[in-house]
Order: sequence, then structure tokens, then C-alpha cells
Amino acid sequence: MTEKTAKILFHAQCFDGFSSAALFTRFIRERLAPDSQIEYVELQHGTENTVVPKALDGDVNCIVDFRYVPDDRLHWWFDHHRTAFVSAEDQAHFDGRTGNQHFWDPNEPSCAGYIARVLADQFDFDIRPLEDLIRWANFIDSAQYANPQEPVELQKPALQLMSVLEHLTCPTVIQNTIEGLSDGTVESVALRPEIQTRFAEIKSKQDQALSIVQTRAEVKGDVVFLDMTNLQDAMYNKWSPYYLFPDCTYVVVITDSPKRVKVAVGSNPWRQNKRRHVISDICARYGGGGHAVVGGVNRPRAEAGQLFEIANEITQLLRSS
Repeated sequence: MTEKTAKILFHAQCFDGFSSAALFTRFIRERLAPDSQIEYVELQHGTENTVVPKALDGDVNCIVDFRYVPDDRLHWWFDHHRTAFVSAEDQAHFDGRTGNQHFWDPNEPSCAGYIARVLADQFDFDIRPLEDLIRWANFIDSAQYANPQEPVELQKPALQLMSVLEHLTCPTVIQNTIEGLSDGTVESVALRPEIQTRFAEIKSKQDQALSIVQTRAEVKGDVVFLDMTNLQDAMYNKWSPYYLFPDCTYVVVITDSPKRVKVAVGSNPWRQNKRRHVISDICARYGGGGHAVVGGVNRPRAEAGQLFEIANEITQLLRSS
């Protein structure tokens, strides 16, 4: 008998993406296909058109914490981003589906929490063993930090794991981490030697980058613009601008990797009353997406010049208001 394959496509380098994949892994093993081989496929915005069509070849295919794909091979789908649909046609395809295996709610604080609620309410799935994971996914993805020191100083093991996952690229560690989260506590996974070793490296590089943020920041009004490309050995922490410039409301930052360049747009969680824009709507104009308070746009490295233009346009828009 041929072994069945389940494919989980998830939002890469994101604590909520990993948590969502872990939750659905447990559901597959306990309910859908207990004997199947589970494969994990990382998704980044801007690459889905090339990655997804090739990846939907399992006996069970699921996308979590990522935008909708109008493909009948997509058996399960969960998302909570406002920009879950690239076009009206995609949303029409979603609305026209039969059955109850595709779910979207942009009001959910995390996709992992949303998956847990749906599986518990509609499929009578026991989520109690994963309450710790669900709690942390909701906390991190909705930025419930008491102050900017928490996500910059990273004292708690769960936040150390979050920091590692945001930079994780090794397929073996990715798989081991998702499987660990599917049947253990967040802290037990965070304290694994391979995670702690990587965290120590990341934290050292993030501390290095703090002085670079201070030097490169262009602060006008309550908007900070940052070019954090070509950092060499330093590493950008997305919370550092709020740590260094607590009076800012918005941050627009450009970062790079060997293959991608990204503009990230964020709003200060500790100045919610000063927000003036829906960030996901702004990023969607350029093919990106996200949430009302945070979003981003990705481009291949060859299109870096175009991304800098996009970043400047977004910065001017935020400052002009």
C-alpha cells in the first residue's frame, strides 16, 4: 500500500505560521490521516504563484496563515489576514465552495487561535493539550506586549523561540520544531539546544543592530523610515524602533536577504490612539498584505530599486497625514 502524503503550506518565518502548522499537524495525526507522511512547505508573500501550484500534490493539502488560492486541490484553508484574497475572483471562488473546510476571519488575533476554535467548535477536536501554544500565538501575533522592552530584550523562552523562527531556514529544524510544538509546550521547544544556540547568535546580532537603527533612522513627525539593508553581521529586530523612538506611530523599514527584499510597515502598539491608516490596504496596493496595523511587501532581490520607490511612497503617505 502506498503511504499517503499530507502537505501543510504555512506562512514562513512567523511564530503564528509555525503554530498554525503545528495545530493542523496534530489534527491530521489524530483525525484525518494518522498514518500519512506530513511535509511542510514554507510560503512567503510574492512567491506563492510559483510555490503553491507545485506543492498542492498531496493526498491532503492545507494552507494555514496565508492568502487564499483558488485551486480545487486545496482541501483545507485557514487565514485571518485582511488581505487573504488577491482579487474579487479569488474571493468569489472561496464563497462558491461547498463543504466546510475553508475558513477566514480577519478579526481573529492569530490564525493558530482561529484554527483551534474552528476545530474545537465544528469538529469536536480536543485542543486542551495545545492551550499553551494557542495562548502564545494569540499573544505574539496581536502584540500584547506590556512595553517595547519585552520583544527587544527577549527574556521569556517563548519570545526567544519567536525570534529564532523569524530567521529559521533549515528544513530539518523547521520540521522538528513544528512537530515539537504539535505535542509539547512552547517552553520545552524553546529550550532545545538547537534553538538556544541559534537564539544566542541572533540576540548578539540584534544588539549590534540597535546602534545602526539609531544612526540610520530618518524621523519626521511620528513616522520613522529605516533602510536596514546590507547589515552584514548585524540583525534587525522589528521592535527596536519603538524601543528607541517610543513617540513614533509608524515605522517603514526595508530589509534584505540573499533572495528577497522586503518593506515592512508597522504601527506602534503603545500609541493605538494615534493610528490613522489601515496598513494592509496600503500594502495591498503594491501586491503585499497583512493586517490593519502591520503589513509588508516582498520583491525578488533583482527588483530592489522598485521596492525602495514603494517604501518612499508609503513613507510619504504616512507622513502627509
